[in-house]
Amino acid sequence: MTTEDLWGELPNADSTVKPSTLLREQASLLASKTSNVLEGVVNEFNTGTTSVLGFSFLIRCPAMDNYTFQVLSLTHDLLNIFPVSVRDKVGAARYEATDENELRRILKEIFTSNEVRRIIAALLREATATA
Repeated sequence: MTTEDLWGELPNADSTVKPSTLLREQASLLASKTSNVLEGVVNEFNTGTTSVLGFSFLIRCPAMDNYTFQVLSLTHDLLNIFPVSVRDKVGAARYEATDENELRRILKEIFTSNEVRRIIAALLREATATA
């Protein structure tokens, strides 16, 4: 007896770049730009709602006993990636991106802010200071 396929034709995944993928790309770039003195870390977190995904972006400094500093968090619906809600944990601002280009602009604004640059400079100083 053969098993009847009750699923029908399944949809293909769309080509939209996931927000978590953008964060992971930037995490990798941070490590590369700092010769692995600093690392970007992307963690998934429970939003308390089954249909909402949450991600945080942290800067980790292995030389400081893996000290971490949270830069931002973002959330989006499982079924609809956009809009994405972004919380800048350093500048205490909230943003909403309606598409990938807007999300990239927001992430760049946060990552290049004076506050984040000061944090990076301080961590690099602490991690590379000689005793």
